[in-house]
Amino acid sequence: MTGWKSFTEDGAALVALMRDDPDGAIELLTNEVATGKLDGTLFFETGHVYELIHQAYPDKVLMWLRTKLESGTDKEAGTAVYVCASIGGNASDGTRVEQSLERLRAEWQGHQQNRGCVKGGSGTGERAGIV
Repeated sequence: MTGWKSFTEDGAALVALMRDDPDGAIELLTNEVATGKLDGTLFFETGHVYELIHQAYPDKVLMWLRTKLESGTDKEAGTAVYVCASIGGNASDGTRVEQSLERLRAEWQGHQQNRGCVKGGSGTGERAGIV
């Protein structure tokens, strides 16, 4: 992307690109992934704009996000969940989130879990007074 002076302007750029050039929005998002900067803050301004105009994100952007939800890194999938759940998603995104969670549960099954901050704790938070 040229013409943008700092990464803090990326959210504003994303809003404009999603409206006028969804392929350009995908390019911006892909660059954010490549540089490790993709997170929910990028979508903060975008979410407000789309909420105010009562529209869903463009289909191309939603498809890109759904791909990240299904096969992205944990950070990418987390961002996609946030965006799809809070802004432009639909009921099928809930199913995708559930499938992603099931995949993660299966992946982590058998790993030794952190048993909490309290030595000898049950890991449920009871001994730490959380529950």
